[in-house]
Amino acid sequence: MMRYSKPIVHTAFIISTLVLAWIGFSIYQNHKVALEKAAQVFHSNRIIYTAEKVLSLLNRAENGQREYVVSNDSIDLQPYYRSIDSVGGYIDSLYYLTNSNTHHRLLIDSLKKNASVKIDLMQYAILLKNNNNLSGLESLYKSPQNRAAMNNIQYVLQEVIAEERNHLTLRNREYVSSVHRTTQAIYWVLGSYLLMISGSFILIRNKFRNKDYYEGKLVTLSAELKQKDEELHSNNRELMANSNELTAIYGQLNKIKNEFANISLSRMAKIRRINNLLVAEAHKREKITDDLRKSESRFKAALNKAPIVVFNQDIHLRYTWIYDNTNLSQYHFSDSLGKTDTEIFPVKEAEQLTAIKQHVLETGEGTAQEINLSFGRKKVYLLLTIEPTFDKNQKIKGITCAGYDITDQKKTEDVLRHTLKELKKRNHELDNYVYKVSHDLRAPLVSILGLINLTKMDDNPDTLRNYLSLIENRVSKLDDFIKSVLNHSRTLNSEIIIKPIDFEKIIHDCADELRYLPNLEKLHIEVNIDKEVEFHSDELRIGIILKNFISNAAKYLNPHADSNFLRFQIIVTEQQAKIIIEDNGMGIEEQYIARIFDMFFRATPKSDGSGLGLYIVKQTIERLEGSVSVDSEIGKGTTFRLLMPNFKVQ
Repeated sequence: MMRYSKPIVHTAFIISTLVLAWIGFSIYQNHKVALEKAAQVFHSNRIIYTAEKVLSLLNRAENGQREYVVSNDSIDLQPYYRSIDSVGGYIDSLYYLTNSNTHHRLLIDSLKKNASVKIDLMQYAILLKNNNNLSGLESLYKSPQNRAAMNNIQYVLQEVIAEERNHLTLRNREYVSSVHRTTQAIYWVLGSYLLMISGSFILIRNKFRNKDYYEGKLVTLSAELKQKDEELHSNNRELMANSNELTAIYGQLNKIKNEFANISLSRMAKIRRINNLLVAEAHKREKITDDLRKSESRFKAALNKAPIVVFNQDIHLRYTWIYDNTNLSQYHFSDSLGKTDTEIFPVKEAEQLTAIKQHVLETGEGTAQEINLSFGRKKVYLLLTIEPTFDKNQKIKGITCAGYDITDQKKTEDVLRHTLKELKKRNHELDNYVYKVSHDLRAPLVSILGLINLTKMDDNPDTLRNYLSLIENRVSKLDDFIKSVLNHSRTLNSEIIIKPIDFEKIIHDCADELRYLPNLEKLHIEVNIDKEVEFHSDELRIGIILKNFISNAAKYLNPHADSNFLRFQIIVTEQQAKIIIEDNGMGIEEQYIARIFDMFFRATPKSDGSGLGLYIVKQTIERLEGSVSVDSEIGKGTTFRLLMPNFKVQ
């Protein structure tokens, strides 16, 4: 029997131990690499699955949208909405999965933009379909932007999938290689352990001759070997379990991949069938669209210049379609779609309109009525024609209405009625005016003629001077009357010239012009002016107004008063001038106050005036867009209150 020296055996044992340690470390490294590669394989499969899911969802959304366009059934929109709701989450997942890859991240950013564009285009297509805009829908389908968005999405996803499949192939190979190296290392461990056991037995047999010592050592070594063997088997079982788990995961991934491949093929086949149906349907609809376009062109040409609104309402009187060419107000009729009249117009107008339409729905007989409606702050008159609409079974399904804007005609009618009323009033005043003027002109002339005849029959100088004085008095009154008539004419016909008004100067000039008027010297005139800004109005007309008040105050002094005054209180603001004219004259009886502004009215038999003064005052004030009111009491005096607009502000 061959004998081994002690150093050789020890050296062999140490070398075997080092080899076992190195092999164990190799097993650990290969096991770690295998797990990393398995995780990378799973990661790549997740990326491929997510990318294919995004493409599938976008195709499904597009198919749902197209099926809705074809069938006009809102049920077909459910796949579209479910897909649109999911696609954002999958794109975010894809972005998270590829976050470590700069190239992939750029591709996913591009995918997000193109997916957003594609979703917006599909949503816009549904909006066009809901609005029955077939020409816009056809243009959208054929638009380069629509095709480019989907092509870019497919290009990005296919590039990501292709790159990840290349990674998957490489990682699968690396994973299998790692598992293979781990298995080889395990076999090396088993072989090394067998060699160590054999060497141990040889060493024990050669070194120890004593049976008891040998058996004791053998028992100890057997126990240690058994423990090491159990540890080795435990590690081996753990490695095999991990290997089996990775194999199962890889099998599941392959199964999922095959299932998705089958689903993708099935979907593509379905898409091709649907696409063929869409092409056939598109050819059908092309002719219908062309006919509708021609009909729409004729319809628009007929309505283009007419102030008319045409609309449809369903059986519940909700607006379903509106064509508006009236420009009635800032209100947009498109906002009325889906609403009823009670949601748009004030309550009374809505009730009136609903009652008319409900009558048409109940009787099936059309009607045409004039109706006044509110559009925002604007009141509009419409000549509304309402006709029932029927379904294929001749049941009433709603109404069609055409509203012609007759607001301008109504305004013209109102203006004509007002003008006619004013003309009648003016004609009456003119007749009365002509009669009174001719009468008041003739009366002084008759008196003058009578006095002239008397002078012819009397040669007494004193008597002649008396007659001449009477003639002069009559001529003066006739001149005053003619001036009043001329003032009235100037008030009505002369142009309004706006300039700054100096009230104090005008009052002084008027008093100076009337200085020869009897009793004027007995009248004390006071002027108080409080103004924030300059007052602007027509100087001529302001002078006519103030001159009449001064003249009347002088004519109708109170003979029982200790002193007679005429007080002007004038307050000027940016908007208006408030003029209060107060005297302590004879006053006006209450029964005559309402008539003092009438033409040729005289409130007292003592008056020898023309009766035109206060009439001219009121006409002049109204010509300047002002107003006048009066309070008076017999024996105490009269107060006039004038409000005149400041034309500088206006």
